[in-house]
Amino acid sequence: MAYGAFVLLNPIALIVVRVLAGLSQAALARKAEVSQGYLSSIESGSRRPSPEMLLKLASTMGVPVAALLADPSLEEVTEARAALSRRVPGTKALAVS
Repeated sequence: MAYGAFVLLNPIALIVVRVLAGLSQAALARKAEVSQGYLSSIESGSRRPSPEMLLKLASTMGVPVAALLADPSLEEVTEARAALSRRVPGTKALAVS
C-alpha cells in the first residue's frame, strides 16, 4: 500500500474515523501537532501523508493504521454521517454513493 515514501491512505476512511472518534478537524490537527490546513489537504486527497504522519494520526485517534487504509463500511459511513448531522444540522458531508 505504499508508493515511494508515501502511504496511499483512504481519505474517506480518515474522515470517518475522525468523526467517529468525536474529533473535529481542528481538534485532530491540534492533537497530532499539525496545521488544520495540512490535515484538510490530506482529507481532501490533495496531499499524501508520510508513513510517520499516518502512524501519528492513527495513534492520536487510537486506531491501527490499517483503519485509515481500508474502505470504511457502509455502516461506518452511515454512523459518521449521523454523528455529523447531530453536530451540524443539515450536514450532508460524506455522501454515500
